[in-house]
Amino acid sequence: MAGLSCGAKMLKFIMFFLNFIFWVIGGAMLGIGIWLAVDDDIGFLEDLIEDNPMDDPLWSAAVYTVIAIGAFVFLLGFLGCCGACTQNSCMLCAYQIIVSIVLVAEVVCVILMIVFKSDIGDGFEESMLDTVINKYEQPDQNSATTAQNEMQRDMKCCGAKEPEDYQKSAWYNITVNQQYKVPRSCCKGISLEEGEDNAEYQECNNEVGSSSSIEYLFNRGCTQQVKNWIDDNSIIFIAVVCSFIGLQILGLIFACCLKSSFDDLDGAV
Repeated sequence: MAGLSCGAKMLKFIMFFLNFIFWVIGGAMLGIGIWLAVDDDIGFLEDLIEDNPMDDPLWSAAVYTVIAIGAFVFLLGFLGCCGACTQNSCMLCAYQIIVSIVLVAEVVCVILMIVFKSDIGDGFEESMLDTVINKYEQPDQNSATTAQNEMQRDMKCCGAKEPEDYQKSAWYNITVNQQYKVPRSCCKGISLEEGEDNAEYQECNNEVGSSSSIEYLFNRGCTQQVKNWIDDNSIIFIAVVCSFIGLQILGLIFACCLKSSFDDLDGAV
């Protein structure tokens, strides 16, 4: 009885190894996603989201997305591994169909992102402006407030478009805050704790709208800073996306070649 050629055996090994990696990654993502969904007491989120994290719409959407992607990658890896090991043409055919659909979907997503790039940017700016004006330091908005503070500290920015955004906000309308134009997270090297670094915090507020030298205030809006960060790291994003698509194309080619070899082997029996 005829057996597989050396080239086909090598393809079989590579196919198994490549999809075993997908299978492990998918299983890990699926497990982590389920853990995050069912565990109400997640230590590293205590300071970010109060009560049950899954009550936060943004967090729950992210968790369910991780679960869905993890399940999909796990299934893809399973089909690839089993199809290669058992020399099952049906599994490899299903693998080819799924990978082809994913590749088409990815191309469509990239095209849509390019076409609607300005709309996506405008939507992001509107969402951030809504957080600054309507949600910052408001009741039941702890996650939005914490996220905004972290962004302003990490990105060295203030407000959505500019620091003056806070003077139109619900936070500013609170009587105790009217002596301040921006929150503490907009100021360089100043503690977020009330009562600390008061002199520096006041000096930071004095710099809002000033054309003189800036020492404490982060005087750039966060929307533009995030866009700049994305532009600065665009090569990395492109490399990651291209690598992922490249692996999928390789998997598709290997699956096609293996299926052809398996079909030839079955025909020779």
